[in-house]
Amino acid sequence: MTAERGEGRMGGIIMLLMMAAIGLACWNIIPVYFANSSFSDKMVEMARRPKYNNSDEEIMRQLEKEARALKIEEFINTRTCKIATMDYRRKINCDYDRTVQVLPGFKYTFKFRNEADQPLL
Repeated sequence: MTAERGEGRMGGIIMLLMMAAIGLACWNIIPVYFANSSFSDKMVEMARRPKYNNSDEEIMRQLEKEARALKIEEFINTRTCKIATMDYRRKINCDYDRTVQVLPGFKYTFKFRNEADQPLL
């Protein structure tokens, strides 16, 4: 019987470090996409609100409130969001960039371009 010498240890350590890096990157990236998706859903909901008792200013206040709840308020404001209400529909555009540290020493800027164009109820 021959004794094992353990030559596979370095490969196992490298694989473990790679898996840890992937896990950390996912930990940092998934909340960014989740917040944007939730905000985009709220934009569609706001775009469908009736025209006569929901002014563009009120819609913007509600969007800013939702951004605070999702902790993205530093990206959502009157410069990044435009609201246009027409006779039968409302269009909301919110374009913002968000820089996130994905891994130590590596940052990435996500560019989100959200649009909600809905008929008024």
